[in-house]
Amino acid sequence: MTRNYLKGAIGDRINLLMAACAWNLKQWLLAIFLLFFRARNMQTAPIC
Repeated sequence: MTRNYLKGAIGDRINLLMAACAWNLKQWLLAIFLLFFRARNMQTAPIC
């Protein structure tokens, strides 16, 4: 993590909350991205 520019104990808590939200958002977007492209690849696959 980078430097915390927020002041005091409340600033530390806010920084921690924002970092956790960013991590969770990244995981959700990655999961949605992978599901979208897996479904797209399955539709274009040739039928043998």
